[in-house]
Amino acid sequence: MKTFWPIFALSISVAWSGSVVCAPSITPQSLAGEWEYALNPQLVMKLHLHVDAGGVLSGSIDTPDNPPKHMELTNVQLKGNVLSYKTPQGTVQQVVMADGKTMVGSYQWQRVEKSSLSSQQLAGDYAAVDANGTGTIMRLRAAADGALTGSFDVVGKEVLAGRRPLKNVSFDGKNLSFVDSNDSVFHGTVINGGKAISGSFQAGTAPIVWHQTRDAAQAALADAAERPRPTDGTWAGNLVFAKVPPETAPNRSHGLMTFIFGSNPDSCLVIFGGDFSSYQEKAPCVMKLTGHAVHVVMSSRQSTFDGTLSVDGQHLSGTYTSTGPSSQRYGPGQIEMVPSKAP
Repeated sequence: MKTFWPIFALSISVAWSGSVVCAPSITPQSLAGEWEYALNPQLVMKLHLHVDAGGVLSGSIDTPDNPPKHMELTNVQLKGNVLSYKTPQGTVQQVVMADGKTMVGSYQWQRVEKSSLSSQQLAGDYAAVDANGTGTIMRLRAAADGALTGSFDVVGKEVLAGRRPLKNVSFDGKNLSFVDSNDSVFHGTVINGGKAISGSFQAGTAPIVWHQTRDAAQAALADAAERPRPTDGTWAGNLVFAKVPPETAPNRSHGLMTFIFGSNPDSCLVIFGGDFSSYQEKAPCVMKLTGHAVHVVMSSRQSTFDGTLSVDGQHLSGTYTSTGPSSQRYGPGQIEMVPSKAP
């Protein structure tokens, strides 16, 4: 697949002759945001500039390769009206024009104009969940100063479910970017008047569209109602079956079972691992806590767990019941679990 890095590498050295008209009021804060350089209408490079509370600039560039390439910039500095930054290919210099909307030099960057949408207006919950109930809930929260934070609630996945923080959340009124817990970079655009967010990850799969399910006020009420539960965390114990088929090996009459619970009811994962063997199986689950009673549904395994959490919160004991094909051969199983480290 054709790459655009050679073009970039050949154009990083630029010499300026004569005097340059200084742009008024060019500051790191005034440059922060999104910039674009259009190779043609279908191929657009993007420059993302950020400034911290101390006025220090940082940035990155995304190329229109397939899949897109992402490059973090170093030594980003503004001197007068000249912006410079380092890439693996060398140092790039750009002159900021008097209008503050154009930078010329190695590339002719054009500022992406902001919309009227604020961080507070974008804040809320956004869902990208398929017909099988698997996907993610994007939770965006805005501070009083407009700074955005975010997290993912992973639902229905046969991986470790739960709430995962997002890093480097940036929004310019139109474009949203962040880094997820797997260090994949997302760049997207707010659409439908702020009711949806469309974009893709650096790792480069099909575009994802999250649709708003709660606005900022509704999300704040949901946050206030959400409280950590005494079951949150990892629990492990030895599941012993009531009856075992004669042909079953002794080490398969019992086995390690692990629950991983989060405050979100859908943030539940069960891991089955037989003792003395490499067997391991993961499955999503849904857990409901009522007082000290714990009820877990594992739909993909056609099974349930009903147990009781001890008063001191250090023991979870109960019965594992399956209605699947093996239920008549094995019968229910008993288990006592204690807090454990995540596997």
